[in-house]
Amino acid sequence: KKTRQTGLLSPIFGYSKKRGFVYTQPFYMVINKSADFTIAPDIETSARVGVINEVRYALDEKSKGILDVSYFKEVFRNNAERDIVDPNVASNEIPENRWSVTADMRQELPFGIKAFADALAVSDDFFLREIPTYSFDADYARSLRTSRYTSSTVGIYRYWDHATFLAQGIYYQDFVQDSDLTLQRLPQVEFFASDRFLDRHLKLGLISEFDDFVRKQGFDGPRIDINPRIDVPFRWKEFVNG
Repeated sequence: KKTRQTGLLSPIFGYSKKRGFVYTQPFYMVINKSADFTIAPDIETSARVGVINEVRYALDEKSKGILDVSYFKEVFRNNAERDIVDPNVASNEIPENRWSVTADMRQELPFGIKAFADALAVSDDFFLREIPTYSFDADYARSLRTSRYTSSTVGIYRYWDHATFLAQGIYYQDFVQDSDLTLQRLPQVEFFASDRFLDRHLKLGLISEFDDFVRKQGFDGPRIDINPRIDVPFRWKEFVNG
C-alpha cells in the first residue's frame, strides 16, 4: 500500500559486549496528511533503557521539518567510569540521565524571509560515542560517533536578485575542551551584493560579515569584515587578430 498507516514497524535487534542485548521497537502513527510521529522504546540489557521520538511535518514544499528527541537512563550500568575512553576531556563523567535533541526545520515567513534551524544538542561528551540508537537514521548517528564537536544553528535569510542577507546564531558544543572556553557566534550577520553596469563592463560587489564571538572565559568580542569589490573584465580577444 502507498498510503501511510499507523502501526508497529520492524523491530531492531542487536548485541554488544558493552550494551548487552539490544531491542528497539518503533511504533509509527499518522497524525494527519501533513505530519506523522514515531516512538520507539529502547532496551540495552547491560547499560540502559530509553525512548526515541521523531516528529515529521510538511506544511508545504517550503515549510517542513523533523524533530528528534531521545532520553536514556543508565539503569543497568555499573562502574561507568571504567568505560571512559578518553580521560583528558573536560567533562569525564557519564550521567545517569542522558538525552539528545536534533532538529532540521525550514519555515517560509512573510516578505520573502525564510527561517531555519539545524540543531544537535546532547547531554554529555560521551553520548554520541556510546548511544548509536538516539536517531532513527543509523547512518547519520554513525557519522557523528567520533565528532570533536557539534553545532546548532538558528537563523533567517532573504534573497533578492543581486543580494543576500543572512542572520544566524551558531552554538558549538565541544566534546574535548571546557565549554566555557568555546567561542560561540551570537550572532553572525552576513550581507552579499553584486551587480553589473555599463553594459556589463563593470561589476561592483560587496561582501560583509559581522560576528559577535561570546564565551564565558577568555577573550571574546565583535568582528566586522567589509570587502567591497570592483571588477572590470578585459576581453583580450577583441584586441588580438588571429
